[in-house]
Parts: sequence; C-alpha cells; structure tokens
Amino acid sequence: MVSGALAFPANPTAAQILDGWKKYAGLTERNTRVSAATFTVVTHGVSFVRTVIAMAPNRVLLENSIPDQGITEVYGYDGKHAWWADAPMAPGAAGPSDTSDILSSVAYYNYAILFRNRWKTKPVRVGDARILGVSYYAIHDNAYGGHPSDSMLFNKHTFMLVGLSFGDSARICTKIQRRSGIAYCATSIMVEKNKPVGISTNRLLDARFVEAWQFDAPETPYDSTTSWLLARYGAAIHRDLVPQTQMLAGSTTAYSNADGHREWSHEWSLRTERPTSYNLVEARSSGETATAAFDGTVGAYKTFAGVRADATFEFSVDGMAYNHCELFSDKCGVWVTRTPNVRIGAETFYTLKVTSRTNPAAWYTVYLDPRTFLPRQLGFAHDIQVHLDDYRVGPTGALFPSTWTYYFFLFHSNLTDVRVL
Repeated sequence: MVSGALAFPANPTAAQILDGWKKYAGLTERNTRVSAATFTVVTHGVSFVRTVIAMAPNRVLLENSIPDQGITEVYGYDGKHAWWADAPMAPGAAGPSDTSDILSSVAYYNYAILFRNRWKTKPVRVGDARILGVSYYAIHDNAYGGHPSDSMLFNKHTFMLVGLSFGDSARICTKIQRRSGIAYCATSIMVEKNKPVGISTNRLLDARFVEAWQFDAPETPYDSTTSWLLARYGAAIHRDLVPQTQMLAGSTTAYSNADGHREWSHEWSLRTERPTSYNLVEARSSGETATAAFDGTVGAYKTFAGVRADATFEFSVDGMAYNHCELFSDKCGVWVTRTPNVRIGAETFYTLKVTSRTNPAAWYTVYLDPRTFLPRQLGFAHDIQVHLDDYRVGPTGALFPSTWTYYFFLFHSNLTDVRVL
C-alpha cells in the first residue's frame, strides 16, 4: 500500500504502479512542467556527467560530457526537430538512431508515462526484475518514435521509481530525497552482471528561468556572427526590462589569494546609468568610504585614506560592463563580436568581446552559460575577472546576479546578497 493511496492488489497493473509512483513522489502536471538536473556517474575509473533540462510537453536538452577527456556532446528536441552538436564539429539535424534516442528522452524526462498528453507512450508491465537480491516491479515505456525503453524499476512497497535495467546492467537508487515536495533519487549504484561497479550522484538544478527558445538548435560553435547569441542572451535577461538607471547594494568580503586570510568586510553599493556612467561606493562600519566612478567622460577613485586619482581608462571599461553595453551597443558606442567558445575547467562558455569604438584598447569579454545564456563571468582588459551567479528577478522583471566574485592579482572579493534598491 502507498501512504495516502488506495490499497493495490498483490499483482498490480502498470497503471496502478504508475499511479502509486505519482502519489508517493508528489508529481503533478504543474511541478513537472519544467525540470533540470545533473547526473554524475563514476564507474570503471571514468567520470561521466549528464545535464538534463526538460520543458513540457515535449522539449528536452541533454549534455553529456567526460570532463577528464574534454568530450562534450549536446542533443536536443525543440518540440519539432531533433538536433545534435559535438564541438568542434558544426551542429545539425540528428540522424535516425540519435533521433530515436532523443525522442525516448523527450518522453522520459517530461514524465509522459504519467501525463499522457505530453507525448504518446505505451507502458507495458513486464516480468519482475531481481537485482542484488531485491525484487522490483518492472515496466517498459515505449515512446512514439523512440527506441524500446529500458525497464523502469519500482519499489514494491512504495511504488517509487527506483531504477532502470538495461541488458545485464542497471542503476538502482540507494538514497531518496525530497525537494519542494517532490521525491527524487539523490544517489544510485551502477550494477553490471549483478555486481556494483560505480555510483551516480544526482542533483536538481534551478529551473526557474528555463524558456522555450533555449531548446533551439545552436549555430556552429565558432560562428563569428553575434545576432543568434545576443537574441538569446537578451531574452534570458529580459533586455527590454533592464532599467536605464539602477541601484544595487550588498556586502563584500575580501580574502588573500596567497593564504585565504580575510582582509576586510564592507558594505557595497553601485549606481549605474546608461550608456556608461556608474558610481561605486564601499563603506566601513566606521563611516569611512572609498569610491570609484565614471561619468561617461572622466573616471576617478578615492581610497579610504582619502587619496584621489584618475582612472579614466579602466573605469570607462567598467562602465561599459556595468551597463550591459553588449546588449545596448547602439547607445554605448561599442562593437560586439562573438569569439570562439572558451573551456574553463569542466565548463564551456559562449564568449562575446565588447570593444569601444573610440578606443580599441578598451574592451571586456562576456562569458555566457550555454544552457541559460546568462553571463557567468566578465573578463577585463585590465586583468580583472568577475564571476556572476544566483540570478534573481528584479523589480522591473529583468534578471540580475545576486552573487559576484571579483578576482584581482593579490586578493579576491566575495560580494553576496546583492539586491536592487
């Protein structure tokens, strides 16, 4: 029996098992409309990462990578077409075999077996599976256009989906967690010939800002044009809602790059005004302040000790970046050029180089997340890096990063809880 559900017979049908899973896991049409997760599998000495983003009724984005070998493959379905991209090769339409795999994923990751209006499926109960001494109910879900599915394995007491069986291999859940009321498998073991051979760690991702256009097939990763990328970046951040003038505030703490020692903590505020003006203030608890500002023509700073100096070149670039000049090139007087993708660690980023039309030495680079199209890093001509994370919706509806990390030569500064005033 499933808690809160009807008692099922000793030999339940596929429909009864699926109904039990839906109730136990807390799955509804609404809370499964958009989902995102990453699966990290370590087996036979190799680490494999799969990131999945799905949007009902029938969109999916799959990124498979082996970080140690620098291999990344991306597959997707935009609601009409299946596509693939395998850098450095140009992306294109998926072939018949890949299309079948992708359509099976469309059905599986959009829970079409539970919500039949999303994709045509035909679940069939098959013989029970016994793995590592435990017996499971098993169901095949044959998705329209897809390959015959792996066997979906269900706990006989809770009816929770706890694994997949494929040939003489299987993945079996060992730890179930709940997030926002939904039960999901957080840890699994990989099994071959009834012996454990690896582990899979699963993590749910923030899917609040997933939108339909993100599932469209990309252009070639090394295309020098920018319109495709800027259109998606602008849609992701809601360009039309980015205000002309904005005030941000937060708290900043600096640490030494040499030994990690905490150097200082200040309150921080930033006022920006397009096209390129800004005024940044850091304040100590004692009331002392340091400032950095650019008025569109001249840039200068004042230290906590009261020392003042010109910094027009550096701050003109900062003003361009703080005001999103890559999205407002006509107002800012800049060129925006798409440059080759950059791989940093295990992550690959789209990149845009933004250059002043009046001073080609004044430039910065925007590193865009290939899944969300939001800026994750900024790189400056004057050797400063800024990492951006945890985007939130501001008062106008535009997105902004609530966590910033500045990297300088001798120290880095963590700026947290950024908010729009």
